[in-house]
Amino acid sequence: MLFKLSDINNADSMRYTTLCSITYIGENMGIVKISDQLHEEVRKNSAVMERSINSQAEFWLKIGRLAEQNPTLTYEEILQREMRAQNVTTVKLVNE
Repeated sequence: MLFKLSDINNADSMRYTTLCSITYIGENMGIVKISDQLHEEVRKNSAVMERSINSQAEFWLKIGRLAEQNPTLTYEEILQREMRAQNVTTVKLVNE
């Protein structure tokens, strides 16, 4: 389901800075309200990482959730585990 800002009740009194469509099997979930400052950080990072704004926000949500559930793992360890789970081959740089 897609929402336009004009479809949201009281749009003038509540500012939704990003609309995330999170897909589950057979259904879409709706709106995630975030601050303007966080939206700007998501936007800038999404440009650097060549992701859509929603994809960047979803990536951060996923990594943040994994970090909370695995507090002893580093960011790099979380990424390595996720890459292994997807059978992604890693390449080491020569100078490492």
